[in-house]
Amino acid sequence: MTGERAPAGGVRRALANRTIESYELDGPPVLTFERSHDLFGDASVTLVELAGHTPGSVGVLLRTAAGPVLVAGDAAWHSLQIEHVRQKAPYPGWFVDDDRQATFRTLHRLFAIRDQVRIVPTHDPSA
Repeated sequence: MTGERAPAGGVRRALANRTIESYELDGPPVLTFERSHDLFGDASVTLVELAGHTPGSVGVLLRTAAGPVLVAGDAAWHSLQIEHVRQKAPYPGWFVDDDRQATFRTLHRLFAIRDQVRIVPTHDPSA
């Protein structure tokens, strides 16, 4: 909770006094994502690499009765970014994405699967 890469703002408070478990993206490719981690060993919740926004960014791929759902976090803020393969605007994009090129590659991966998986970007109320 300290140091150069400590979570900022409200995230830091939310993580205080919680147990944090490490994991490796040690599983096989899933959809367009090169690395994964099956959280419970039954494919119900699989973490997939969504590089770019923050170091270690992951999405949560859920197997639901209504079909697969990918919670994409801040890899995309709105569904229109995925549908039109558009990065965040330079401001605030340059400030919030750790690696803009990796974020753009991630958007391409999301675009490629948009008809196979329901994708939920963080800040899109319609999603």
